[in-house]
Amino acid sequence: RLSKEFIFDIDGTQIKLIDVPGIEGHEALVENEISKAVKKAHAVFYVTSKDAAPNEGTLEKIKTHLAAQTEVWTIYNKPVTSPRSLKKELISNEDEKSALNDLNNLMNKVLGKNYRDYTVVAGLAAFYAVANCLVPFGEKYRTQAKFLNNLNTDELEEKSGLKNFQNHL
Repeated sequence: RLSKEFIFDIDGTQIKLIDVPGIEGHEALVENEISKAVKKAHAVFYVTSKDAAPNEGTLEKIKTHLAAQTEVWTIYNKPVTSPRSLKKELISNEDEKSALNDLNNLMNKVLGKNYRDYTVVAGLAAFYAVANCLVPFGEKYRTQAKFLNNLNTDELEEKSGLKNFQNHL
């Protein structure tokens, strides 16, 4: 229910990400937290693991918190649990492309000039590309090894969309 700030250094540029509570559900409990965070933001990232547009009600709620100059981007967190999935493009089938196009159209319709576009990241694969303090021989450690046996760190950062997202930031 609280916002949490994370500060990153990407090639010498300081980036602050503020993770806010989800806007769906009991908004009254989190509305003040979201409003405070969004007022500070240059950009808002709507993160979803679904390749489908959110409902218009959710978008209207997001819109109420935006300043005139705030950019809104969608991050599609593509569910990738196997390194084999990274052998092809993250978005390779027409149904998924069409669904993301529909998402973009609805976001544009409701959010207007605030909305920019979507970007795709396979968050779990990106995590395995950069994680350096996993519990030795734990499940995540073994899964990371599986990914890194198929792709080196740079390739995994590239294929997961992490490099592209870092460049975007």
